[in-house]
Amino acid sequence: MKKSLLLMAIALVLVLAFAACGGNDTGTDVVDTPPPVDTPTPQPDPAPPVDTPDNGGEDVATAPDISDFDAFLDWYFPATDLGGITLRWAGFGNPYDDNPVYAARNQASRERVESRFNVTLEFLENDSIEVATGATWGTVPDAIIASIAAGDPVTHLFWGNGAYWFPTLANGGYLRNMDSFVRNNFPLAYWEFVGQAADGTVYGFMDMPPYAWNIFVYNRDLIRSVGMDMTPSEMFVAGRWSLDDFYNYLVELNALLPDDVTAFGPHPTWFKRMATFANGGYIVNPHTHVPGLLLEETLEPLRLFQRLVQDGLFLQPGFMTHDEGSPFPGGHFTWGAAFIGGSHDELFRSGRVAIANSAPWGFEGSGENFEFGVVPPPWGSNVTFPASGDWRDLKSQTAYNSVFNDANAAMILQGTPDVVTPEVFANMVMTWRGPDAAGLLVEQRELLAQGFQGEIIRSLNSSQHLFTALDVEIWEWYANNSTWENMDGVGLPLAYSDIWLNSLGSGADFRAGFESIMPEIVWTMYDNGTLLRENIPAAMWAQAEEFGANVDND
Repeated sequence: MKKSLLLMAIALVLVLAFAACGGNDTGTDVVDTPPPVDTPTPQPDPAPPVDTPDNGGEDVATAPDISDFDAFLDWYFPATDLGGITLRWAGFGNPYDDNPVYAARNQASRERVESRFNVTLEFLENDSIEVATGATWGTVPDAIIASIAAGDPVTHLFWGNGAYWFPTLANGGYLRNMDSFVRNNFPLAYWEFVGQAADGTVYGFMDMPPYAWNIFVYNRDLIRSVGMDMTPSEMFVAGRWSLDDFYNYLVELNALLPDDVTAFGPHPTWFKRMATFANGGYIVNPHTHVPGLLLEETLEPLRLFQRLVQDGLFLQPGFMTHDEGSPFPGGHFTWGAAFIGGSHDELFRSGRVAIANSAPWGFEGSGENFEFGVVPPPWGSNVTFPASGDWRDLKSQTAYNSVFNDANAAMILQGTPDVVTPEVFANMVMTWRGPDAAGLLVEQRELLAQGFQGEIIRSLNSSQHLFTALDVEIWEWYANNSTWENMDGVGLPLAYSDIWLNSLGSGADFRAGFESIMPEIVWTMYDNGTLLRENIPAAMWAQAEEFGANVDND
């Protein structure tokens, strides 16, 4: 069998650890002491090999090392002779990129795919469907659908936006069904949210399992220097990190900070994303895309954030009028002017805010200025701290999750030659993506074959920029418990942002504002193919249908 010996050879960034109760087993190797020579221990006969349906039951001793990547691909992702056909290939990378480093990397990937599969890859100008068709970001699905209807797909094989383009194409029947192949060959994390349509059918997959994009960061040096008894991460692991605990902590911290330093300053949108998913809420359901703006588990953390703004514990907003550039006729509250260079990362790094949020690629820059720590968002009343007293057991509560967003799915469009089966396509993708993606998928398939599904913590490169073992454990635990947050691309109208920003600044009731635009949101999402009719609750649909009738009659 192609088993665990291969895993030892993959020494790139592909380190996985089995998680008991959601924790990260950092693992110290234990070497058994051999028995004395004069008292040999009888060894049982070896058990016969068990054939599991992972990679066909081959002998692991003959599996090639990933350092010989061509042999590795031949073993795990075999090529298929496609007879010299031309395939349009979009979104995976452009061999004509203006950046010579990217261009060279993509050209090497192109040559590897073309030689292994006897195929010619055709690329769009700037690797862009928008450029090729004249579409805007929001009308890309329309352009793709029109090209399929005309019998000339703008692209055959597509690495496209999973938030907006994928649901419209998948729900409308414009993608090849890959359900059986993907379910049997990719662990759940690769397709559960980004590659699965609203009816549950799988039409796409990611090239790697997702992880969270953001976590709260705090200036440990600053918080210690002003005399706080506990850091945020110490509060979290002690079970004192509910929304009320969080608010009280910021009140105490803000009173101790210098006048020119604010206690809390994440990006407002990222607080909304992180805190709602840490309470079982969502702006848009990650599976069905049905809006959750009126759910109490969504509104509770939003009200807490509004309270922070109103009580001066968050960066104080400015106001931009329509004449000054606001997209809203009445203007809107904005926090952009408060950011140095418009970046909350720069504001945090300057020491002007004690707690913010950061994506992992910002860790290194922050760490150059002071010692910082990481902490997940507070939980709301929909979450109970584990009775075990172990924060790691929060993972067993389905209401407490991290979020990832803006991810892409690999898709086969209708009109692609039939010789490109889901298996052929997947092998092409892994050939293009290279050792990192291909090696990790082999590891994940091994774990899938052994029955592990969603119980794996993957070590991340960004962990090397953290300061303590607890920071590393918290970040990897949180990052690997990720749920899809797709509000960016589902057609939410501009009025939604107007209500969100202005309610924060004015103190107006979120629920009343969201109720006023819910019919428009649901109708818009239904009309663009993001929402299926059967997933829309009856009362919600009745209001949306009335809105649609009024729009059509205008």
